[in-house]
Amino acid sequence: MTKTINNIARISLLVLVMAFMAACGKDDDENPKPGGSAAEVLVTYPWKLVSVTDVAGNEIAKNKLDAITTYLFNMNFTFAANNTVKALDHDTGQVNNGGTWYLKENNSVLDIDVSGFKGTFGVKGLSNSKMSLQNTLKVSGTDQEGILVFEPVVN
Repeated sequence: MTKTINNIARISLLVLVMAFMAACGKDDDENPKPGGSAAEVLVTYPWKLVSVTDVAGNEIAKNKLDAITTYLFNMNFTFAANNTVKALDHDTGQVNNGGTWYLKENNSVLDIDVSGFKGTFGVKGLSNSKMSLQNTLKVSGTDQEGILVFEPVVN
């Protein structure tokens, strides 16, 4: 039971960190609207994890990812302007976890603090169509740098 709770907490933190990283996007061509800040883009939509890649952009098969990262594919992440984040189950809409997010280091780092999980993610890109967050992930049991790729959930 403790192992399951720890895994859920780590997943929630990872999700929050990813969302925070997205909010820390740089002011470059990935920002879709003039004057729109990274935080404004981050809080505009719920986000869903659509793929995980290595730093070169090659997709990593889900069966090579650890349980925590794989679980993130079942969640939608909602970031609010008051720096709260919620992880909701795709099917039920039930909140599985929540906490806070903050952009740091000139919007290049998303700092997430969720119950049972705390961490920082590098913001690699954030636009109205995609958010990319970098962190160390377990791939086939080994730690490696990876990119979590999110897309907005648009109704």
